[in-house]
Amino acid sequence: MEQAEDAAGLPKLVSGTCHPYRRKWRSEGSHHPIKAVAVAGAWTDFDTMLKCYDQPDDADLLAVTSEPRKRRETNGPRNGPSAPKKEEPEHGLHVLGL
Repeated sequence: MEQAEDAAGLPKLVSGTCHPYRRKWRSEGSHHPIKAVAVAGAWTDFDTMLKCYDQPDDADLLAVTSEPRKRRETNGPRNGPSAPKKEEPEHGLHVLGL
């Protein structure tokens, strides 16, 4: 890796020889399915990839905090005393689950 960096005229990256490139690979592929990135990047252990190489940058953090997806509650809380009771249909189709 050091020979390739020298040949390309690139400075040595901080934090290792190949690891910075693997972190960059994972970060730039974060919009793809995890398994696809792991296979393409030759990771055999997903946990290692996620723990060591999956490092969000400022743009990722901004996107997560400024573009939240809202959950849609159709019937309110599912459990508990405040959950609305479903009315049974009068035509008897409730037996069939319709």
